[in-house]
Amino acid sequence: MTDPFTTLFDALVTALADTEIPNLVPARNLISFVDEGDFKENISDADTPEIVLMPLGGDGNPHHSSCSSRVTRQYGFYVATGDKRTRSELFPIEWELFRALCKWQRSITQLTWNGKSYVKSLNLVTHAQAIADPARNRQIRGWSASWVFEVLMIFTTSDVIGD
Repeated sequence: MTDPFTTLFDALVTALADTEIPNLVPARNLISFVDEGDFKENISDADTPEIVLMPLGGDGNPHHSSCSSRVTRQYGFYVATGDKRTRSELFPIEWELFRALCKWQRSITQLTWNGKSYVKSLNLVTHAQAIADPARNRQIRGWSASWVFEVLMIFTTSDVIGD
């Protein structure tokens, strides 16, 4: 049985295809670290726009209640447009990311582990944009953006520990 963290991440990656993202960003520029060669060290014009989906950590409580355990995981979309025009790349990509988050709220709550749904909510935590932010966009010129969101998961403790 696949662990629920992998199932969730795979669902997030797969759900991007249900938006206009594939029409805006070449598939080779959607980076999720699923494959070893996903992340490009040397960037060329053909490598933009780029969207990186990263797991960012989170928190949890193994004793959320007398019978449940809670995990909150954060993920981030990092966008590098390679373009200084907001209307050309930035805004259309951001709109589709927002649409994806709205759709995921419905679709990922249907995921199951050990026969039970475990994803309870998805919330946008923070969103930022910058025209020149080397830390965020790996020296790629143009607009960049970050969309950080969190996913709340609750499990039956007896399922987690195997009772």
